[in-house]
Amino acid sequence: MIEFLKNIKSKIGIYHLEDDAISNGKIIKISGKYLFLDSYDSNNKKEGIKVFLISEIKRVILKSDYIEKLENNRYNSKDIEK
Repeated sequence: MIEFLKNIKSKIGIYHLEDDAISNGKIIKISGKYLFLDSYDSNNKKEGIKVFLISEIKRVILKSDYIEKLENNRYNSKDIEK
């Protein structure tokens, strides 16, 4: 799982079984047993850093309409700032 996560460069979703929620963001770092995720809300605003115990990650979402929307919003907001 660690090697798989190290090769991910785009935004991902991580599914939490305990609270039935998904965190979206970009991997900042993998250190030992932990994954550090730069988390984004539904408006593509940074929420902060979330830390996950890698052994507790049950599902990683690489592609979804929601993640694609976040990626598109990132590019659109950069175009507006120019």
